[in-house]
Amino acid sequence: MSIVTVIDRIASIQRNITGVENAYGLSEIPSSLSSTMCPACITIPGEAAFEFFGADMMRSTRTYIMELYITLAASPLAFAKKMNLAEVFPARFATAFLARQTLEGLAGIEDALYLRDGGITTLSYLGSDESFVAMQSFIEVTEIERVTHVDY
Repeated sequence: MSIVTVIDRIASIQRNITGVENAYGLSEIPSSLSSTMCPACITIPGEAAFEFFGADMMRSTRTYIMELYITLAASPLAFAKKMNLAEVFPARFATAFLARQTLEGLAGIEDALYLRDGGITTLSYLGSDESFVAMQSFIEVTEIERVTHVDY
């Protein structure tokens, strides 16, 4: 299975979380983010570990970083005032992903474990100068795949 397929399924689940306006698959991630697009989610593939078993099987476990951009945080005072918009999202994300431990039956997924969230903080969007009230969440997805060996 591809990283794109997993991220597209994660985005599909994110779109159904109350309060999320936009959730982007890997090929849909916008180059910039405006306040009218928020709350908006992107998911980034993180590190992976691989375990081979049997003659031709592999288990891969990859961490995906889900970033939720809730609203612009123009100043520390604005951040504090906008915390009430953000406080509902940690529980909503945990509930959504803990209930979907195979990413809604996605083929090849052994387990999708919601690990944690990083709390409400500020993040810049893909290196931009603007700060957003945001939350990062982490999900670990384990896939089982058949491996084709090629000897050269």
